[in-house]
Amino acid sequence: MIDPKKKQQILRYCAGQDRSHLEVRLKLIQLKVYGADLESILSELIQQDFLNEERFARSFVRGKFRMKGWGREKIGHELARHELSDYILRKAWEEIDEKEYKESARDQAHKVAQPLIVSRLPVPQIRKKTYDTLRRRGFEHDIVWDAVQGLELPD
Repeated sequence: MIDPKKKQQILRYCAGQDRSHLEVRLKLIQLKVYGADLESILSELIQQDFLNEERFARSFVRGKFRMKGWGREKIGHELARHELSDYILRKAWEEIDEKEYKESARDQAHKVAQPLIVSRLPVPQIRKKTYDTLRRRGFEHDIVWDAVQGLELPD
């Protein structure tokens, strides 16, 4: 029998933001819910639409890209931790418009380069630091390369 208090807790946990099945499963284990009870609660959450992996993945991709400015590689590494199916991953990537993605990389390159230009660093160093920063944020090499080459730098 499932403790109503624990059930209420997990409902609040899922209502707060979209969650992956793995996150909810780990939370239930943390609440000491195991076996058939755990599977029963998961099933109920899915039926009541508290738990939807496609919605979670789309929301995750949208949020990490638009709010945190992450690139596809970094988002992909984080999504992999949630053990989502290939179908759901393909659907989630639809949330990023290619034009908007490249524009975001250019904007971020400009923001990173500005203080470096003001501090009068040599142009190769500005390009390298900007490139490295965007790569750490998860943007692909070719996207970063285009963004860095498009910077207006002093001669």
